[in-house]
Amino acid sequence: MKSKAKYIGIESKIPVEVLEAAISGYLKTGQLDQEVCLKHIRQFNKGINRSGKILKHIRILLGKNKNILLLLKQRLQDNDYFFLNKSDRTIINLCLFCITYPIAYDILSLFGQGFRVQEKIHIQVIRHKTGALYGGNRAMHIAVNEVLSFLVEMKIIQRASLGIYRQGTKLKPAGSFVAELVIYTDILCSISKSILVSDLIHRPWYVYFDELPGHSASFGALVTRKESLPGEGYLSLKRV
Repeated sequence: MKSKAKYIGIESKIPVEVLEAAISGYLKTGQLDQEVCLKHIRQFNKGINRSGKILKHIRILLGKNKNILLLLKQRLQDNDYFFLNKSDRTIINLCLFCITYPIAYDILSLFGQGFRVQEKIHIQVIRHKTGALYGGNRAMHIAVNEVLSFLVEMKIIQRASLGIYRQGTKLKPAGSFVAELVIYTDILCSISKSILVSDLIHRPWYVYFDELPGHSASFGALVTRKESLPGEGYLSLKRV
């Protein structure tokens, strides 16, 4: 896994309910109602500073992914985000979060590498390996805790016991656009120019998905597929 810029960015966990409401509102109106969003955040966090950080995280996420959200909007019935099934919404939440805060992608990849060989992983292993990428500073430790809390709420990672984690429920993309988003996130966050379809099964990111989307997605919105060796082909990003 390649090391990226040392930007961490995430300081507070975003409640999933708040994130989904913010995405839903943004898809309907094209903007974030910050006052409404802040009131929603305060149902989960009473602290002024922490609530402000969560609002900032959501604002950054929506801004960074505005082109992806526009493409998603074009595919929604009545612009209704909640028309999508739970699995697709969870995948979208996860991908947008990882694109905005790549440390989350790295944490998932580190867990994914471990889950290929063992059922349970101690958080100290993840902290140590994440520290090698981002530096073993306070900001990194905070980010690991907040990202992990977010992943646990989405049931992608489960707590087995104190400090011990195992894989949660696998996600299965129902829509072709969501399947593309899974691949788009992997290529973008891993700083790969392209990946072979045959390599998907070996990449730790795909541990979390019940079906490898590279074989079933109708590419064209986010990812392009070109043939290479017979029966294979490679995937690369489409400019969004």
